[in-house]
Amino acid sequence: CNRFSASYTLSETQLSFGQAASTRMACQEALMEEEQRFLDALARVAQVQLENGILELTDADGTLVLKASRQGNTQ
Repeated sequence: CNRFSASYTLSETQLSFGQAASTRMACQEALMEEEQRFLDALARVAQVQLENGILELTDADGTLVLKASRQGNTQ
């Protein structure tokens, strides 16, 4: 239920995010926990790959952190 913003640095396939800022809405506890897990995941991102409309963000060890696609993409 909150909005986020963060700076980022991208160089070839290397990606890092700066400290994220967010609104402080009084959301349900479960939603707040999910938002925190998302922000924690962004902090671990080190590499990015975009292939066939699928965005994959991995950590320094190559472990998948986040995977996203456009709505309607079934891959």
